[in-house]
Amino acid sequence: MDTHTKALIQRAADVSRLHLAEFVRTSAVARARRLLSQITAIRVSHDDFCRVLDAIDNPPTPMDDLVDALR
Repeated sequence: MDTHTKALIQRAADVSRLHLAEFVRTSAVARARRLLSQITAIRVSHDDFCRVLDAIDNPPTPMDDLVDALR
């Protein structure tokens, strides 16, 4: 790690009144949680959400090929 980066992180840790290791750990855990929530949560627009609900409430008629495949 270069000296400027370490100084920046140390300053942030000092402002947070945390030891450097604790600051780095809590920052890494917060970042990991954000990242993992992004890949596990699906975000859709309001319009798309309404279309999904409509498709659940009013499913389309299955295509003949699908019906034949399920027999």
